[in-house]
Amino acid sequence: MKLLSTLLLCLCITVGSNAQTLYASKNVAISFISNAPLEDIEASSKMGVGVLNFEKGEFVFEVAVRTFRFDISLMQEHFNENYLDSDRFPKASFRGKFKDSIDLTKDGVYPIVVEGKLSVRGIEKPRVIPGTLVVKNGMVSLNADFTIDCEDHNIKIPKIVEEKIADTVKVRVNGDFSLYFAKN
Repeated sequence: MKLLSTLLLCLCITVGSNAQTLYASKNVAISFISNAPLEDIEASSKMGVGVLNFEKGEFVFEVAVRTFRFDISLMQEHFNENYLDSDRFPKASFRGKFKDSIDLTKDGVYPIVVEGKLSVRGIEKPRVIPGTLVVKNGMVSLNADFTIDCEDHNIKIPKIVEEKIADTVKVRVNGDFSLYFAKN
């Protein structure tokens, strides 16, 4: 809940004094898989938070790195200590803008493109992320699949494990957003 409050505050500051209609989620599911020659490594978190402001076309998302869970606890330990250094960089985030406007009054499936900055390990990189929004009965579902190159975020893979950890990781984000605040 602390992450959601922080995101809402940041988004409200950026929209100024005009009241906006905001959609929020505090249980966005994020998963990733590293497909390497000798091993597939998967992890997921259901504790991402996000805020959508369709009037401004803005999207803000954040996840605490330590919330990712692995099947093998040693992998989780290495992920946090050796690769993502989650004590120094506790959060990963994305802040962006939708390229097209979406009519939330009409149920439907809408292909989207969000352009913004992805921050992992404290390193921001510009990203263009395609996805899908599903609007149904006042609820909004967001789905996106994209890849992250480890070197873009200074994630170093030692030679000894390079056959077990891929240089590029596939990421999937799924979240259900509900009306959080509507302007007067």
